[in-house]
Amino acid sequence: LVGDESGLVKTINADDGKVLRKVGQQAVGQNVGEMAFVEDGIGAKTHIVWSNKNNEITVADIEGDGETFALPQLENTKEDIVGLYIPRGPTRRLVIGTKPGGIYTVPIPEDFSSLQEFYEEEGNKIKEVFRLNSEGLAKIKANPNNLATTLLLAKEANPQILNFDTGKVVWKAKNVPNDYLDLKVPVHDLDAVFHHNAPNTFYTSTAYNKVRLYDIRGKPKPLKDVEIGYEKSPLNNIILSHSGNFIYVSNLIGSIFLLDNRKDFQMVGKLKGATGTIKKLELHPTQPILASASLDRFLRLYNLQTRALIKTFYLKQKLTNCLMIGDEMEEIPEEPEETLGDKVSTRIKVNENRELNQRAKKAGKIKLVFLPEAPANSQDEPAAEKPKKRVKTD
Repeated sequence: LVGDESGLVKTINADDGKVLRKVGQQAVGQNVGEMAFVEDGIGAKTHIVWSNKNNEITVADIEGDGETFALPQLENTKEDIVGLYIPRGPTRRLVIGTKPGGIYTVPIPEDFSSLQEFYEEEGNKIKEVFRLNSEGLAKIKANPNNLATTLLLAKEANPQILNFDTGKVVWKAKNVPNDYLDLKVPVHDLDAVFHHNAPNTFYTSTAYNKVRLYDIRGKPKPLKDVEIGYEKSPLNNIILSHSGNFIYVSNLIGSIFLLDNRKDFQMVGKLKGATGTIKKLELHPTQPILASASLDRFLRLYNLQTRALIKTFYLKQKLTNCLMIGDEMEEIPEEPEETLGDKVSTRIKVNENRELNQRAKKAGKIKLVFLPEAPANSQDEPAAEKPKKRVKTD
């Protein structure tokens, strides 16, 4: 499932890249923001919920006829939504986080066909449960250890866990010690992920090119604080492998780094192929497949066993988000296959280089000169004559 800048959510076949279905209203500037699944009582994914740039929250059946349902809007529609999800459990409710720091909850009905009657009841109104004092909320993440709590990430505010039933913070982190100039180290966490086998520990990626490890049961300061890679770019996505031994982080210039969780986040690889800002990384629930959606209009699939780029799909609009359903692929390629997306990507790069050369020629700044390759030196080749000195005569 892929969201794009036009407001559409597309269902893509991961085997051949065909668009199976489109939902939502297409309009200029209606970027799809946050996306999440809606599960039934047995944990099956039945619906998808997403927000757009106008902070409208929409629900649609994953395999339905494309009918959409609108959830109640926030009272202050100018608060941009930066996170939403539906925690598992008997109580169906949507948790919403906004950029100014507001945390809201709204009940979710079992039957979406009677939304108007459901939300007319007094106990089913959207309500604000908490307000975070920070320079901007960046993300909210579900806490698998406690379904009634959520992890808050913000600028100039340390990570903290909120109980949205009571509206109180139950855990708050502390910053690392001051630097060598005794200045406060800036804080700006962009994404986080909890460990599968140890839900009391979580990892964060920051806008300052760092990955941190926290343990809720121990000291509030991060156990690890490691700068990643040589590219000074914010790490906007972080995801954990199925085994928990590797971490994948992406930045704003199209790089995906593979970190070894057992060796203090040592960088052991890099997944190549992307050329634009990566908006979302998504791991397949059961198979070793990683999906990336980026602003260069491409959806890419990687085989994590071989670290190869196996699928590239060109989807015409800039991509803003993606999710993966648990259906298994017919066959996971071990090596990359040339697809229509690869051909389009090559053609785009050729056209861009041609346009740059034409601009340079018109500006007169660059003169392209193509020289033949110099022959290899050999014993039969005569030595080059040294230039004679010019002698001044009367």
